[in-house]
Amino acid sequence: MYTSYERATYRANPLISALRPIPDSDRAAAKRLILKPKFDESEREHDTQLRIGYLTQLRNFFVPSLEHLDVYQTLAAEIMAGYETRNPLTPEGQAMLYGTAAPGHSAQSSARISVVTGLSGMGKSALVSRILAAIGELTIRHTSFQGIPFPETQLLYLRRNIPHRCTPKDLCASFGSAADLALAIPKYASMFARGNANTRQLLQALRTIIVNHHVGCLILDEFQNLRLVGIGADAVISMLINLCDEFQIPIFIVGTYATFDLAQRSPDLARRIGHRFYDMARPKSADSQSWQDLCATVWKNQWVKDPKPFDSKYSDALYQCSQGVTGIMLSIFEAAQIIAMRDKGDDRESVTEKTIAQAYEQRGKAVRPLIEILKANDPRLVSNYEALYAMNLNPTASQDVTPRRVSIPKLGGIDVAQLDPTVPKRRARSGADKAAAAPDSIGGRVVDDVATPTEVLDALG
Repeated sequence: MYTSYERATYRANPLISALRPIPDSDRAAAKRLILKPKFDESEREHDTQLRIGYLTQLRNFFVPSLEHLDVYQTLAAEIMAGYETRNPLTPEGQAMLYGTAAPGHSAQSSARISVVTGLSGMGKSALVSRILAAIGELTIRHTSFQGIPFPETQLLYLRRNIPHRCTPKDLCASFGSAADLALAIPKYASMFARGNANTRQLLQALRTIIVNHHVGCLILDEFQNLRLVGIGADAVISMLINLCDEFQIPIFIVGTYATFDLAQRSPDLARRIGHRFYDMARPKSADSQSWQDLCATVWKNQWVKDPKPFDSKYSDALYQCSQGVTGIMLSIFEAAQIIAMRDKGDDRESVTEKTIAQAYEQRGKAVRPLIEILKANDPRLVSNYEALYAMNLNPTASQDVTPRRVSIPKLGGIDVAQLDPTVPKRRARSGADKAAAAPDSIGGRVVDDVATPTEVLDALG
């Protein structure tokens, strides 16, 4: 059950030893993150209705890029760093466990807040899910460690979506419910039922969960929903900063580009994020190597009877219909296969440029307004894209989300407008920037595009 690490402090820590070791190469990391549909070429001979049903497998698809690998390495390293200071078998860890550690002790600066951002449909939440699965199990039940009794239940993470009407109490209560679900016992949700509990009492109740179950990190998805809360968002952000500082637990924020608008409201949050943000940018054009590699990998998963060999003209057509948004591309590719199966004008079942265009025209009514916004190349329209995506493609989205224009904020001295949400690109960093950021991240690579190298994909098969 336990990994024997070379580093002594890791090897002597049951919380770290219970995790899967960080891969020693990009290729190994990519193999751990990749998720492919269950596909067998023989299924192309099955009945049409069955094959149409098989197409839902395309929704179980994830191909990691270099940017994804950076996020993986950072998330894993942050969790391990947090556990290193909270080893329950050390005096320092015991002091934190029993609440006797003095505020502002030596581990004060160890916990970090990191951000994963990008357009809806770029697979941010899927990325986090794949990374968490690669790091370890959510619920880890210990009995003994290195001959020492250790009957503890460890929770690797608590992950919640920010609700559309969020207060500190709502957020804490959602973490209590998440803990109960992970533990499979109704134990903590009731702690947040008191109507008159103040923020300090809520934090103490949440501390009980974090400490009792050695929670590795907190993950907050759909963070942009805080913008619907108004001034109440400040209270939630302040609570997150307190959690990070007082409980020495890393926090990972996942959201759309509106997350930067929220961070601008809190200098403390912006300062803690600094350069620890990851932009899941869409490819700049159909010529992007990352896009070509992704489409070539997706193209192999066809249930039509006469699949065409991959050609760049098909990736070009898919880009025109999706503007590089992975989720939209996969839905168009699925629809194109259905059209090929049902509308066999020449008695052949093939996905071609024509069927891709038909899928976009016939089945992409909800998509076309989004694509027009992206084609406009206007960063100020990004909130309209998010609102339409939420209303048309996300059935759980709040109806309170309405199109509007947004200001382009700055975060940690970085002009977010330079990210250009409609034509995203990585921010180039100087050697001094990279050196300054080194203690805060593990990957440290700077790439011109969020590329998935061909050699990585070839290694994955």
